[in-house]
Amino acid sequence: RQGELLTPDLSHCGINGVMRSSLLQIARQNDWPVYETQLTLDDLQTADECLLCNSVIGIWPIRQIIGQDQQWPHGPMTQKLQQWLSQAIMHA
Repeated sequence: RQGELLTPDLSHCGINGVMRSSLLQIARQNDWPVYETQLTLDDLQTADECLLCNSVIGIWPIRQIIGQDQQWPHGPMTQKLQQWLSQAIMHA
């Protein structure tokens, strides 16, 4: 949201996987503000973009959540993260 990368705090659920860790590291290396916090459905509905990631699919832009009116674009932050991830893989 507004140029910040927000990701869920995993203290109650979720997986701190390799892809998530890599994306957070890449974002921080490129001077993007990264915040690990508790996120609610309201936070998602006010987000500029929304994505999922894992080591199988990489970065998956979320377009809409079933039952919700909110829709997100495959926006510039998601595209930039995909580009940086691709570059990091090619240089590994």
